[in-house]
Amino acid sequence: MAPTTGLIPQTFSLPIILRHYIILLCSFLILAASPMQADDPRVSKFLDAAARGNAEAQYRLGIAHQFGQGVEKDLERSRSFYEMAARQGHAFAQNNLGTLYAFGLGVEQDQETAARWYAKAAEQGLTDAMNNLGWMLSHGMGVDADPERGLTLIRAALAKGNVPAENNLGVLYQQGLGVEQNDHTAGYWFRRAARKGNASAQKNLGMQYLNGTGVKKDTIEAAKWLSIALTSGDASAKEPLQELEKTLTPEQIEAAKKRILQFKPEKVAAKKEENENEPTNKPRSIGTGFFITKDGYILTNHHVIDKAKRIIVRHNGRQYQVKSAKYDALNDVALLKVDGEFPILPIISSHHVSLGDEVFTIGYPNVPVQGSAPKLTSGQINSLRGERDDPRFFQTSTQIQPGNSGGALVNEAGQVVAVVTKRLKDMKTLERTGFLPQDVNYALKASYALAFLELEPEVLSQVLENHVTKASSTAEARIQAEAAAAMIIAY
Repeated sequence: MAPTTGLIPQTFSLPIILRHYIILLCSFLILAASPMQADDPRVSKFLDAAARGNAEAQYRLGIAHQFGQGVEKDLERSRSFYEMAARQGHAFAQNNLGTLYAFGLGVEQDQETAARWYAKAAEQGLTDAMNNLGWMLSHGMGVDADPERGLTLIRAALAKGNVPAENNLGVLYQQGLGVEQNDHTAGYWFRRAARKGNASAQKNLGMQYLNGTGVKKDTIEAAKWLSIALTSGDASAKEPLQELEKTLTPEQIEAAKKRILQFKPEKVAAKKEENENEPTNKPRSIGTGFFITKDGYILTNHHVIDKAKRIIVRHNGRQYQVKSAKYDALNDVALLKVDGEFPILPIISSHHVSLGDEVFTIGYPNVPVQGSAPKLTSGQINSLRGERDDPRFFQTSTQIQPGNSGGALVNEAGQVVAVVTKRLKDMKTLERTGFLPQDVNYALKASYALAFLELEPEVLSQVLENHVTKASSTAEARIQAEAAAAMIIAY
């Protein structure tokens, strides 16, 4: 029997599960808002602004009433203010409102309504909402179960640095939802999130060490992570930790304590804030795009134009100012518009693509070093799924470099089958696997680009008119692809 001075923290509050989820979703927002104290004069200013319809003020008041900052805690009023802001399209308010409905805080629990609000915020690229909606889709909570789409959303949130998404991805691998069940891979994601302070991941990792699933059984390491999880706020770690303590010797408990004291959460790098006064004479990024309509609509990647204040298109020796830009950040695709008449490339559904198909791309890689002349690279479709079996992408051996992003991946008939997006990062892969990747590149399937274009019916109708067009030879296909390719310069 373990001594009474064990690993269970002495201070512990019961409603932590709900608090844990809310804090995960909102803690950085509360910090950004500079939490208000009692009688804070900002409350009256926010009330005045909220009454005039200011969505940001309504959102801030929602936070204030949810956590009792400067006002009495009132979940019903919190919901009311969140809803005002959410209906005006405020993504953070939409996400927080979804959380209130998901857990029945101040309202009757309603998973379907929660999912709808998460979806609205996710559409705007809010990573917490993407992660939350992905979880609900994976488990059929408030929506029809769609593990594949849920996996896609969680991975997209993870790619943007969302730590809870790392834990959720681990759970999907543990449960085999949308992916092949793999406890070892689950442990990899639990460990990543646990080291960054995620309490749920710490508990999940502790249970893996306790049961020997995905890792070698280690009761001391299990005690360490379960104790850290409990201290971090995951109440569900308390019972297994208590049962484990009964089996540990005093020496083992002391060893666990030492490991606990040595643990320091990794710092999660904050995103660099945009400097509004930053000079714009130097491009933020250079990428590739391709014309899909004769009147000047171009497809490219969203990450090529992300946060740009001005976008220039260079084509056939001329320069064009982008008049409008619409995008889908989740799938990393963007639609630009310039004035003029241009050669185009037809787009076909990805269902026509088979493993081993020959493909090529023409783009503008590494312009400062390689110059501004278009470059052609060829390869094959290596897989019908992308990184970690992401169904949105093809894996291709077509070599790409910075600057190729947004280019057309074209088949031998001169038809676009995908949009070049990214390559597997060498050093990260080396660190993870011990091997350097070779010719591992990814392109967003054309079907997802076509789905994005459904939001622009006039553009889509023009695209569909040309989708059956075929080049008479590979040489002609390359000539047409070069003619339709354009350099995208974002400032």
